[in-house]
Amino acid sequence: MFSELELNNILTNVDQLLPQFGNFILQFNTIVIENTINVINEADGSLTIEVPKEMPDSVSQTLSQKIRILDRLVMTRTGEIDSLLQKGLVIEDQIKEQNPEFISKIIPKITKFQEVAAKYPY
Repeated sequence: MFSELELNNILTNVDQLLPQFGNFILQFNTIVIENTINVINEADGSLTIEVPKEMPDSVSQTLSQKIRILDRLVMTRTGEIDSLLQKGLVIEDQIKEQNPEFISKIIPKITKFQEVAAKYPY
C-alpha cells in the first residue's frame, strides 16, 4: 500500500525534472532554428542531421554532437518523468480506493509534461 507521502515525493521529483526537460528541449530547438539545421528522426530512433552546405565542418560536427547529446538528455528525462507519472497514477488509484473524495495531483503534472513534450517533435 502506498501513501500520500510517497505520492508527494513523486510530485517533488517531477517538479524538479520538468524544468530540466523543458530546458533541454529549448536548447535543442534553439540550436536547430538558429543554425538552419534539419533534423530527421529515423524509423530506428536515430537522428539524421542536415546542416547548411556553407557551414564549416568543424562547426557542423560540434553542433551535431550537441544536438545528439541534447536528444539523449530529452529521451532520458522523458523516460524518467513518464515512469514517475505512471507510479503516481498507481498510488493515486490506491488512495482513491480508500478515499473516493481524493482529488488527483498527478493529472495536472501529466498535462504539463505533455505540453512540454509537445515542443519536441523529434
